[in-house]
Amino acid sequence: GNRAQLLVGQDAAWLELAGQLAAQDPLAARALHATLAQTSLRPETRQQAHDRFARLLAAEPRGAALLQRLYLDSPRFADLATVPEAVRHLLAERALADGDLRLASRLLAGLDAPPDTADGFAWRLRRVRVLVLGGDPARGALELGRLVEADPVATTAQFERVLQVVFDLQTVGEHAAAIALLERLGPLAADDRQRRELPFWVADSHRAAGRPLEAARAYLRSATLLDPFALDEWAQSARYQAAKSLAAAGLVADARNLLQMLLNATRDPGRRATLQRDLQQLWLLE
Repeated sequence: GNRAQLLVGQDAAWLELAGQLAAQDPLAARALHATLAQTSLRPETRQQAHDRFARLLAAEPRGAALLQRLYLDSPRFADLATVPEAVRHLLAERALADGDLRLASRLLAGLDAPPDTADGFAWRLRRVRVLVLGGDPARGALELGRLVEADPVATTAQFERVLQVVFDLQTVGEHAAAIALLERLGPLAADDRQRRELPFWVADSHRAAGRPLEAARAYLRSATLLDPFALDEWAQSARYQAAKSLAAAGLVADARNLLQMLLNATRDPGRRATLQRDLQQLWLLE
């Protein structure tokens, strides 16, 4: 800085020189950015310098590990709230790559806006998934609801990504939240396949939560949504799960009627054997 006759406070000139040196002398560029990050009187310049320093360092061999030591294991930063946001984004990406969901969740907590270079929807969805799988599923469910409300699902790919997070909620046992989100997704379904699948996943949550009668209703809604007499592969699967749920709810006669309908509709030997065995078990229950 002295050799370039830069004065403290001339932030733009320091940033310009660091940018010029980034390719030919990255060590010098990192040093300039580190100096600015600590000495600039302007918070926005300090943030920018931290961001550039961190990106340059992360590009070096083992740079990501050193970045974590500098910002997470140093008394210079008393807690995560004092780590610059741009650096927290980078560290969260590293934590995700390492499978450390709890650290990623801690790093992303309080970061409500994506970095400038990120796809906003994808970033927020990834943040929600980190919260769900990283130990704060209730908050993740709340954030997912807000995301769907504020940024309606516009494409099939986005719909499928949101659905994957709902499956994560089911995996961690947040079935009430999963059901509420699946019902909210109903009006956003783009085609008959999606509209048909949603009540099936709702039924899965009801069954896992110990509500077999509600599960049976939802499975039957999935089976009959497009055609009350449908017996294609999807409808047969949904009706079969409905029969199992009806049996669990004590409605053995209704379950038997469904299984008999499926037995009459199929010619597949393996499936017929399964249905016949299930019918025999129902007779034993009675």
